[in-house]
Amino acid sequence: RKSSGEAILTKETTDTAALPGTGAKMADEESSALAAAADEVASMSVSGETEGEHKKENETRPNADVLVANDPDLWKPGPPPEDCPVCMIPLPIANDQSIYYPCCGMLICRACVNESRRAVRIINSKRAKKEEPPVEESCAFCRTPYCDEDEYVKQLLLRTEKDDCKAYFSIANSYRDGTNGLPKDESKALELHIRAAELGSAQAMAFLGRVYESGGLGVIQDLDKAREFYIKAVKGEILLLGSVSGWSTLRVTMKT
Repeated sequence: RKSSGEAILTKETTDTAALPGTGAKMADEESSALAAAADEVASMSVSGETEGEHKKENETRPNADVLVANDPDLWKPGPPPEDCPVCMIPLPIANDQSIYYPCCGMLICRACVNESRRAVRIINSKRAKKEEPPVEESCAFCRTPYCDEDEYVKQLLLRTEKDDCKAYFSIANSYRDGTNGLPKDESKALELHIRAAELGSAQAMAFLGRVYESGGLGVIQDLDKAREFYIKAVKGEILLLGSVSGWSTLRVTMKT
């Protein structure tokens, strides 16, 4: 859509096309006017408020950074991280370095999982030479053999009956992505993530913070609620790596 200035320029250029230099002069004037208008728009806030109104609003709005800095619970040392039940070493901070097993409800570090699989490969290599049947890969803790998708979902559902927040979080992700034989259902995924957060899953809290920040899974964007979930996640010893993009994301959200 042309601005009024552009419409005038087109008309005047047509009427004075025979006069040398007139069109170029008017084009230069128009460019200057457009540049000045652009500078004026850039000096205004995105919402269209005047500078004075915007400043007044910021003066009355609580400073999120101050609120965070003055929250003593947020800066208290969190509880010690959960130990891997196999090696008894604290689980890694990165979420992708631990694997949840619904057969026993244990979260096992990837190092122990890899070592268990390596041991099975060595055993099966020796058994193959003796023409003996191979050993099935199994859970590194309870030694339950690995199962197919249907059995995996059944195990998750059994764990949810015991209010296992990790099981709720896992099955919520399955509904979110449409994996493990489950249909993609965002409303169901949101419901299960909320239940996982209610049961104390810091990962679910962080995920819900990201959902409300971006307006995903069909929810209306709500930065206040996103901020609330992020802070709850931090207080609940959230493993930030892999769950949210980190403390910088929390700060950006709180400044918005």
